[in-house]
Amino acid sequence: MELAPGRQQAAARCHKKEEDGRSLRGPVVTLASRSLQVNSRYMFEVTVSATGRPDGKAQHSIIVRNDVQPTVEIVCLSNCGDKLVPGVSWVVALNQTQDPKYIHSWSDMKIEWKMYRFKIVYRHIFFFYHTHQLTLDDSLIHIFDSIYSFHVKYTIDVANNVSFSGSASLLNIFANDIPVAGSCDCSPTRGFSSLTKFSISCAGFHDNDLPLNFRIIINDTVVGEGGTANFSDVVLPGGLSHDDYNTNITIEVTDKYNGTSSYNFLVLVYPSVTEYIDTINQPPVSTSGCVVSPLSGYTLITNYTVICSPFTDLDPPLTYYLYHKGQTSDTESLLYKGNDTKTTALYLGEGLGENHTVSLVFRAKDAYNAATDIDLSWEGRISYTKIGSSDTSGLTIETIGTLGNAINVDTTVNNTSDADRLQQRSEIRESLTQSLLHAEITPNFDVVNQVVQVLDSLVKVKEEVTEKQEVQD
Repeated sequence: MELAPGRQQAAARCHKKEEDGRSLRGPVVTLASRSLQVNSRYMFEVTVSATGRPDGKAQHSIIVRNDVQPTVEIVCLSNCGDKLVPGVSWVVALNQTQDPKYIHSWSDMKIEWKMYRFKIVYRHIFFFYHTHQLTLDDSLIHIFDSIYSFHVKYTIDVANNVSFSGSASLLNIFANDIPVAGSCDCSPTRGFSSLTKFSISCAGFHDNDLPLNFRIIINDTVVGEGGTANFSDVVLPGGLSHDDYNTNITIEVTDKYNGTSSYNFLVLVYPSVTEYIDTINQPPVSTSGCVVSPLSGYTLITNYTVICSPFTDLDPPLTYYLYHKGQTSDTESLLYKGNDTKTTALYLGEGLGENHTVSLVFRAKDAYNAATDIDLSWEGRISYTKIGSSDTSGLTIETIGTLGNAINVDTTVNNTSDADRLQQRSEIRESLTQSLLHAEITPNFDVVNQVVQVLDSLVKVKEEVTEKQEVQD
């Protein structure tokens, strides 16, 4: 329906919210802004009247302010970059981007943070309120193999129920995967402080964010660093006695984004060789002892064999000795020296006492001369049969000397008119002298002197020396 000219009137009524209004009349109303209070909300109501018709009304609200809507963004302050790094605090904050003269105080804002993590599906992590800056670490967000996003809503009250609101987002922040830790070996596994040069080799470390950097850390000190997981000529500090001299070694690997993982292992490092020998080193250990075969026999006829079980020791190589024990505990004659626990082709003199007991000692020594002795004994008698074709070749100088002494003992103990026994001793002396002349001799003074002493022992009893022996002598 149209209204005829001259028959309509308009009245504008302006009032501040929750206050009495004032009316202005006329088709056009101009209201100076200075007559209105800032930071207030006003409602304008227009009433149109026509004769004989119901009034028509229209309403409009307006906020009068001298402030501006804040514009906010989320920025990263720490642990920024292509990826987040586990173990490093992550700091994000709000930043107002409008003209600095219109910056709002953060304390006037109501702020609500939301954080989400995406691995397979998005998952809401937590809320934070009333702060414009967040400091997060692994304990809160578990930075590992995930994508994170932040969302924030903010509201600021201006006055008289007047408020501004807005939101911002920071999306798709990638968390760095720490390197996959492998394992390491050290060679040798034992050594001495400032003396042994160790080699460390590692395998199985992996990360896609190259290059990787490797460090050797001992007692919080970096002692080696490089782009590979292999280190040579590494000198290590000695371990402590209450740690059983174990030195803890950490191999730390770091990727392009400073993601770090590590592998720890122990190495035995002794303070010094002297302390190790005096207080730490242990002698070799026999697993089950030694056996002698046969348990009895005859001088220069019976071929004896000594077999010992393997010895265990941390300080190889092991050296083995076989000694013939004399009538006193401090008298020993060396029969064998080598690296084998089996000794064969032993021809021995007659044993002592009524049981003709032959006493031997099998000794094992490690690289630092820690020794273990195993005592052995069996019956050894002089044969009353002629030894004729008995093979005495291959005897050591030490063995020949032992047998010569045994014959001299028998001459002293059994110096009877037994012609057969005297003849046998003579034949034994002759056989041993021949064997001595064919023994391998190292051309040095000590060995030559030893041969002379053994030969003197064999011809000591003149009545038992044969003509052939005198010629050989």
